[in-house]
Amino acid sequence: GGGKGAKEEEEGAHLNLNVPNEVSTMPRAVRLSVENGMVRLLNVQDIDKIQIPDPATSQRRAQQVQEMFGLFQINQVKGAPSLTIDADMSSLTECRLEADRFFAQLVLVPKGCKLLLRSLGLLSQAQQAGCLSHILRCLLPIGYQSETHKDSTGIEMLVQLLVKLIYSIGLLALVDVLKHFQASYSDGGTHLLICTKLGALALAALLRRGHDEYTKDEGTLSAEDKDNLLKWAATCQALIVRCQGGIDPLFNAATQGAISALPASMIVDAEVMVDFLYELGANANQEQRSAICSELANIASKKGDAQVQEQVSQLLQSLNWTVN
Repeated sequence: GGGKGAKEEEEGAHLNLNVPNEVSTMPRAVRLSVENGMVRLLNVQDIDKIQIPDPATSQRRAQQVQEMFGLFQINQVKGAPSLTIDADMSSLTECRLEADRFFAQLVLVPKGCKLLLRSLGLLSQAQQAGCLSHILRCLLPIGYQSETHKDSTGIEMLVQLLVKLIYSIGLLALVDVLKHFQASYSDGGTHLLICTKLGALALAALLRRGHDEYTKDEGTLSAEDKDNLLKWAATCQALIVRCQGGIDPLFNAATQGAISALPASMIVDAEVMVDFLYELGANANQEQRSAICSELANIASKKGDAQVQEQVSQLLQSLNWTVN
């Protein structure tokens, strides 16, 4: 058994996203992190049953949370990452940043993803923002492995984790996450991302969060809230401009369901595309919204079948845009 242990240690040292997720070959380091994280989570839950914990107990609780977060190996990248994510095969098979690979593997293990879902409420805003930035940087390889390895975390649970993170974080922290996301991808990388189901769902959830803030009763917003909304809107504008350049490939992907080198199940479908485009339009300024709608109407009239055309005309109506 000694040789096998050494081999697993070695696998743990070079965490490669191409490692299949069967328990026997899953990198040992990830498996240990999940097990140790679970132990700490249970310890915290036990402490939380105490009505009035003494200072030493409270301190022990804080330490358990800190240790659990440490096991996730979150890599807090400040500013723009050194390498941008492009529309190429290597962007699909591995994380651009070496330091991201461990966390991506953790998320791809169903038990690891469940651990994150259960423990998010214990983390600070900065820690939650770190987790979200991490996942956004690795959306392509996570989506690819989720569809190509049968034992990996499925898309439903991945989306659940993304949505929970997006709604846990304050809008101002989310602005920083969005800026970092945009600095991490090239235009081509962003266009490839929105052609994948997980990428389109992730960005739709981010945009929906902003949209939700816009629809709040203005009387309930403080001056600070309004200022944060302006910052969010400004950051969103840049993302929308970039996504506008990818509407044509997005439409082709959703209606033809084929992109070379991508598994078919990973590609965006018409329903997810419509969701994403609705949120894109809802966050856009009037001029952008008009441009998005006219481009969509134009593409749909040329390419879509009757069902897709019907979906698009409903989408245009819901964005208050009438087809001339």
